Formats: sequence, structure tokens, C-alpha cells
Amino acid sequence: MALEGSRIHLYAPVAIEKPGTHRKLLQQLLKAGYVRARIDGRLRELEESIGLSPELPHTIEVLVDRLLVKPEKKSRLSESLETASRLTGGILEVEPEGKEPLWFTEHPMCLACGVELPPPTPELFSFNDPQGACPKCSGLGLENFQRECEACKGSRLNQTARSFKVGPFSLDELCRRPLEELGGMLAQLELGVARQEVAREILAGVQDRLKALCRLGLGYLSLGRGLDTLSAGEAQRLRLAAHLGSPLVGVLYGAG
Repeated sequence: MALEGSRIHLYAPVAIEKPGTHRKLLQQLLKAGYVRARIDGRLRELEESIGLSPELPHTIEVLVDRLLVKPEKKSRLSESLETASRLTGGILEVEPEGKEPLWFTEHPMCLACGVELPPPTPELFSFNDPQGACPKCSGLGLENFQRECEACKGSRLNQTARSFKVGPFSLDELCRRPLEELGGMLAQLELGVARQEVAREILAGVQDRLKALCRLGLGYLSLGRGLDTLSAGEAQRLRLAAHLGSPLVGVLYGAG
């Protein structure tokens, strides 16, 4: 384990910047057997009288466990992580002594502001779909058909779609680069073991398509290039590349 040998505090943030006295919540936590909680940055005993201003926002983090991380305590750590996750619906904080806290969530969301992102479906990343299109320019990338849309900077995607990244790169960055550069960028992605397992076949398929496009002399194009801006020859070669990048057998291509 990366934290092996560290003494950690495990917190479950049951309220993040929420106004109210939270009296009922604190009573429920005490009744459930929890002893301490960090309230607005201060560790408090739940048995003491805790008066919170109803108008001000408050953050309440239940102290679920304190332990020294070592192999023989793996079972206890797993149980505590599950307990913290159940309390919050999938959010928890691990605070190693003397180190920066680590936040974990089961959901795609910003832990700083609490905004949750929708599932990353193909529709979300398509400017031709209402789920992904920039609402200002309706996925056209232009305002009044004259100038680049300021809201999406010409990417045609909404803010949510632009928030997702492939490694250090946003989708817009990847779509603006020439195809001949894109393969090298994807090859240099540094992914963890688990992500490598998921991405291996996907990236291999993408690289095959990119190589097919470059072999046909289309390496100067970018993925963000509109079909209506292509010449007839470029469009024809794109259709040919779609076949070359597919695992077809017994296909003969003519030079006519």
C-alpha cells in the first residue's frame, strides 16, 4: 500500500459548506456511535454542546477511524473505508499525519465545489448532440456565423464536456492538433496499471486509424476539421481510411 507505515485519520464529510445548525445530524451521529467530528476545521467531541449558526455554511467531517496502515490491518481499513463511504454516499478523506489529505469519491465530481458531472457517454462529447453542444453557439463554434464563439473558444463543446481530459490533454487540445502529431501525444500518455488495462485496446484502435489516415497523406488534418471544409479528394481519402483502419479481410482497393 502507498500509505503503508503511515498513521492516518479517516473522515467522512457528511456536510460540506451547508448552512444550518445541523443539530439533528449531530444527534444521529452520536446515537450511531461516533465520538468525534471535525466541524469547520476544529475537532469536536459529539457529546459536547455544539451550537452552529443557522445562517452560516458549515463543514462536518465525522472521524470514522484512526489507525497505523500495515498489512495486518488491511481488513480493518477496508471496513472503515466502506463505513465512511456509506455515510456520505461515496465521498471520504484520508489524512496521513504530516502529509496533505487525500480525497476519494465514487462519483465524477469536483470535491472543491460539490458539482457532480454526468456519466461520460459518447453523446456528451459530441457537438452534434444537445448533451455535448455548447449552448451559446449550438455546437457550431461560431457566433452569428461570423466569429469564434467566446464561450467554447471554437471547440463547439459545453463546459462539462471540456472538463474531461485524456491524461493532461483536453479533448479540444487533441482535436486541434494535426493527426501526424496526435499519435505521438497519445503514445506518451502516462497511465496507471488499472487505466492501462482499460485503455490498451482503445488506444491501439485509435492508433491504427491515425496511421491509416497518415498513410493516405492526411496527416496535416485535425479531428476538429469540419467535413464541409474538405475537398472532394480529402473526403474520398477519409472514406478509404475508414476501411483501411478496419479489420476487413478479402477487400481489394482499386487505383481508379
